[in-house]
Amino acid sequence: MGIQNHALHVGVRNRNGSPVNQVRIRVWVAPWPQGANAPDWEPAAWAANTGSWSEVPNSPSPWRNILSNKERRFGPFKLPHQRGRYLVLAAVLCAEDECNINPDLAQPAPTAAFPSPLIDLVPGDNNLGLKVYNVP
Repeated sequence: MGIQNHALHVGVRNRNGSPVNQVRIRVWVAPWPQGANAPDWEPAAWAANTGSWSEVPNSPSPWRNILSNKERRFGPFKLPHQRGRYLVLAAVLCAEDECNINPDLAQPAPTAAFPSPLIDLVPGDNNLGLKVYNVP
């Protein structure tokens, strides 16, 4: 994940031996003032775009296919321009390897159904990325 000029680009690499189809990216941001605890992932807030996390305006991305052992870049995703410090959470959604927060699934993982600390959510899932974003 890279941020430049208030825009996020996400690179997704297919390490599978065959192509993966219908891959898309969803991106959320949450304000994170200096000295505050990181906000939990809150699926109810996600669904209503209220609370700590908000989905960025041009998320989810269009569906794309990724060939075997290739990488595709997704974005740019528009990030806030307002001064402040934010957390940016990006999720790769793909039927062949679902992330653990995909709320579109009929039976999402427990972490998609209940608030979860980021320390538990992100490190165990190779389809999630987290970045600190500062706007001076």
